[in-house]
Amino acid sequence: MRRIIISIFWLFIISDVLLNKDLNKATFSLGFNPQALINKQAHFQIGCIIDYKHEIVLPIIPNYKNDDLTYSNYGIEYRYHRSKDIRGKLIGLGLNVSRVDWAYENETEMITKTILYPYIIYGYRIIIGENFGFVTKMIGDYKIGDLKAKDGTERLDRPYSNYKLSFGFELEYFF
Repeated sequence: MRRIIISIFWLFIISDVLLNKDLNKATFSLGFNPQALINKQAHFQIGCIIDYKHEIVLPIIPNYKNDDLTYSNYGIEYRYHRSKDIRGKLIGLGLNVSRVDWAYENETEMITKTILYPYIIYGYRIIIGENFGFVTKMIGDYKIGDLKAKDGTERLDRPYSNYKLSFGFELEYFF
């Protein structure tokens, strides 16, 4: 995990020196969620700025293991910016596709499922310097799919509701 963090840091520094583009000319972004590092996850995203009011983001969480579950998330997110550039308030829609492997009963049964998470996002982006950004966001999502073993045992990550409201932030680099 330490190598990933150091690699991301050097990627930002080297690309800033080589490209040194003004934010108004940026068309792509790389980002990561530092919150995910607490859970020993790697949560990256690649973004494409269409016309400074519209943005497409591809979130990626490769192979995360939690107890008896292993999963990978990939998704797509559309963001609309209310201002004339990518600063300030933003709203968006997204869909995460999660492939989940469950080692049930000490790996006597391996269950593999695909679970969908459509979501809405409301956030605020602050630009730091010329190429760096910080986004705080609130996400409301809905889980479509479940994990069930052959004997009917169900693995519930949301026992009371398929809806979830979460808060997060991400650091971004524009180039």
